[in-house]
Amino acid sequence: MLDRTIAHRNRFPAVNILRSVSRTMPDCNTPAQTQLVNRARRLLASYDDMAELIRLGAYRKGTDQLVDEAIEYYQPLEGFIAQGKNELTSLEQGYIGLAEVLNEQYESAD
Repeated sequence: MLDRTIAHRNRFPAVNILRSVSRTMPDCNTPAQTQLVNRARRLLASYDDMAELIRLGAYRKGTDQLVDEAIEYYQPLEGFIAQGKNELTSLEQGYIGLAEVLNEQYESAD
């Protein structure tokens, strides 16, 4: 699902990862790939849930371990999700890149 507020932040494609749901994606992934995607979505959702408090400076580090982790990974994940107009990445390269962003071990499906 495209989101104008994401486009205003100059992140393209302006896809709202949290509002875009695919019922068939888990059937297309390996268990390791699904685990990576689920972890990224969990971190982004946690950040999104607390975004207002984070922006206002009302969230205190150490209050919630998942939120702390979400704050740490938010910018790297946003950078990973962004794609330049002429940038091409294979699906497998995408999973490898996501694993690197999340500091996870990942064995290529190739």
